[in-house]
Amino acid sequence: MVLIALSLWISPVIVAVYHMIRISFTVLVGKLFYRRLNR
Repeated sequence: MVLIALSLWISPVIVAVYHMIRISFTVLVGKLFYRRLNR
């Protein structure tokens, strides 16, 4: 029961962290491309 509860609690946390990393990475790449285009 403890493992099930932990997996239920950890899964959304992992998904949220993954999305945060992906969004921040996309923003960084977008900024780099924006600077390249402006030159």
